[in-house]
Amino acid sequence: MASIAQQVPGPFIIGATGGSGTRVVARMVRAADLYIGENLNESEDALDLGAYSDRWINTFSWDVQPSCQLLADMSQNLNTVLEEHLRDVPPDARAWGWKEPRSSFLLPFYHSQFPNMKFLHVVRDGEEALEFLFCRGAYSNRSFDHPPKLVVLDLKLPKIDGLEVLRTIKNDNHAQAIPVAILTSSKEDRDLVDNYKLGVNSYIQKPVYFNQFRDTVKQLGLYWLVVNQSPPSSAFATK
Repeated sequence: MASIAQQVPGPFIIGATGGSGTRVVARMVRAADLYIGENLNESEDALDLGAYSDRWINTFSWDVQPSCQLLADMSQNLNTVLEEHLRDVPPDARAWGWKEPRSSFLLPFYHSQFPNMKFLHVVRDGEEALEFLFCRGAYSNRSFDHPPKLVVLDLKLPKIDGLEVLRTIKNDNHAQAIPVAILTSSKEDRDLVDNYKLGVNSYIQKPVYFNQFRDTVKQLGLYWLVVNQSPPSSAFATK
């Protein structure tokens, strides 16, 4: 792995399903001096990590204990891929990582390689948010053993709105300890009051300008992912 990558925090991985808006997220993190590579497609997906997913995504499984040889081969290949991915990482980068939509399917492996990694998964609508959180539908092979450290929730989501997603999270004994930050453009006091009654952990009004929005999201991530102490695993046990 490139030596500079061992001197700055990482990796920060952005994953999602198609059409979920990760391109905007990628531009925001790049503006915050997070290095996500140079060999990118028009959606800012890392092509080298995409090829890595192509090679291993159907071999690695959440449900079957991989062999030592498979893990060794995956690790060796990943080191080779990251040497190329990180070849041009600037010395002043605040962190490094990549955007590759299918990274969520390789999360147990990535976590075994990088115990301090951060993963951001973006969904398209409220229905998909609940599927992801409760390991249903397209995410039925996801494990709840590693629940999200933070859910950033927009109130105006398609299919199932943000308030209903929040209600579902906070009414479930297994998920209610997950911190939820509401991100919305609404100034209505009623929204604010209703959200706090539902157990929201933070309420943030979206700034109008991109630079302000980028700084707001950066501060949000700094507090909830670095400063804040995450709930212990016992908090997610079914009562």
